[in-house]
Amino acid sequence: EDPRVTLSQENESMLAPLDYEGVKLMSYGFTAKAQKNQASVMRGPMVASTVHQLIAFTDWGELDYLILDLPPGTGDIQLTLCQEVTIDGAVVVTTPQRLSFVDV
Repeated sequence: EDPRVTLSQENESMLAPLDYEGVKLMSYGFTAKAQKNQASVMRGPMVASTVHQLIAFTDWGELDYLILDLPPGTGDIQLTLCQEVTIDGAVVVTTPQRLSFVDV
């Protein structure tokens, strides 16, 4: 199956997330801009803008939790999220290499 996002039935200016057994899912890979079977090469401001759009323009409805799987990088995305979204808590999962947590 080739999942692609569609417009929300409740609000046509928003994207409808995919839904699997009550779990809502949105990914840049589901959008028309993503190239099938190719990696997307984006820098900090482009990634922050994309994450903002996926959060702000997806019709999430009421959520108990929002789980984000973020690419490795400089932390720009996390800073953008902290400025735009009210965060009550966070769990950070990283790889065991020293480089992945040396600046934490």
